[in-house]
Amino acid sequence: MVNGKRESLELKLIRLSGESTYALTRQWPSEGKWVVTLTETNPRFNVQPSAIVKVDGDTVDWADIARFSQSPTAQEIEAALNAAAVASRL
Repeated sequence: MVNGKRESLELKLIRLSGESTYALTRQWPSEGKWVVTLTETNPRFNVQPSAIVKVDGDTVDWADIARFSQSPTAQEIEAALNAAAVASRL
C-alpha cells in the first residue's frame, strides 16, 4: 500500500550458486507498506510452498511471516494487505 493505494509489482529473483537457491532484493519503492508473496513451483512435487512477507520500506517483519503449503488465496493476501494498511495508520 502506497498512499492508501494498492500497487503490484513483478519481482525478479537472483539465482545463487546453490541448487534451487535464489535471493530477492528490494525492488519496490521505500515508501509504503508492502506485502511480498513468494510461491515455489516445481513440477516434481504436488505442493507449492509459499509465504506472505510484510515489508515496511527496508524492514522485513520476520516475526509475522505467514507460511503455506500451497499458493496463498486472494483472501489471505487481502488480509495481509489490510493488516499492513491498519498498521500504517498507527
